[in-house]
Amino acid sequence: MSLLTDEDARWNSTVVRIQEESIKLIGNVFLSAAFISYLGPFTGAYRETMISAWFGAITEKKVPASDSFSLVSTMGDPLVVRNWQSRGLPTDSVSVENAVISMEAMRYPLMVDTQVQANRWIKQLFKSQNLVIMKLSMPDFMRVLSNACLLYTSPSPRD
Repeated sequence: MSLLTDEDARWNSTVVRIQEESIKLIGNVFLSAAFISYLGPFTGAYRETMISAWFGAITEKKVPASDSFSLVSTMGDPLVVRNWQSRGLPTDSVSVENAVISMEAMRYPLMVDTQVQANRWIKQLFKSQNLVIMKLSMPDFMRVLSNACLLYTSPSPRD
């Protein structure tokens, strides 16, 4: 009987937590949309500064949001993020935010990748989806491009 009482208490606390989170969902999604739309090209420090400013503005307007907003906790799935990391995504917060942005944005991202980390991650992530790697210097560039466009579906974050 004690086990059922413990389980009931856990479920009740989970219900309360979900109700609190659902109230803050509006502000969290607003901040996430702004983050994805505008903060991709910037450093982690500048992102934090902008989120703090935006959080202050929505708090002023009485829009509920989590005090400790995080793009990854709002828009990311922990299992998916773990899968990305197992395929080569670095574990630092900026890299994970960049991955969430690149997967959730409507446009394809431009990745300035001096350490070739994003390159390796994208190749591993889309390996099973017939990712075609091309270079402009390839002698058969046009043929490969035509085949990739006509024969294969392009890897897309939405697939």
